[in-house]
Amino acid sequence: MREYGENAPIVPPEKTEEIDYSMRTSTGIVRSIDCLGRFVIPKEMRRHLQINEGDLLEVAVEQDKIVIRKYDKACVLCSSTDNLSTFNEKQICRDCLNKIKAAF
Repeated sequence: MREYGENAPIVPPEKTEEIDYSMRTSTGIVRSIDCLGRFVIPKEMRRHLQINEGDLLEVAVEQDKIVIRKYDKACVLCSSTDNLSTFNEKQICRDCLNKIKAAF
């Protein structure tokens, strides 16, 4: 049995692709957290955001909110996702690496 908040729509599986989560401030879905701090992201949301088993998620705090984003590797200096290299477990793009080299 699925768990939904009081105001959340119950959507049949064949209709899930029509939900536009980007236009809603709250889905109304309420989840409880288990003793290890885990909760389940509803399947409809995972499907909409193309979050698959094994994908990495970034968890951050922004003011009074917990924000969860699908993690995409990006340069720590400019956020580019092109031509990345790893240095001390951080991603740096080729352009930023060349700028650092030129500065020394």
